[in-house]
Amino acid sequence: MTVDDKLDIILFEVQGMKCEIREIKSDITKMKSEMKDMKNDLVNIKGDICSMKDDIVNMKDDIVNMKDDIVNMKDDIVNMKDDIVNMKDDIVNMKDDI
Repeated sequence: MTVDDKLDIILFEVQGMKCEIREIKSDITKMKSEMKDMKNDLVNIKGDICSMKDDIVNMKDDIVNMKDDIVNMKDDIVNMKDDIVNMKDDIVNMKDDI
């Protein structure tokens, strides 16, 4: 094997490595792009989570208000029942008077 043959083999190997390096560079570029997309997605997700947290806080407040309203309604119903009982008594008294 001559020196030229050896150099040809080395040159062939170097050319193969260049091709592989180009492919690696291309893969790295794609990965960088995908990572940027993922970062953007994460930012959007964080924003969505913050909005959801705010919505949950608002829902909790609404639930507390609803509970208060229900308590007031129950009180009103109890008062109405008392009023109805009084009305019934009044009607019975009126009947007796008549």
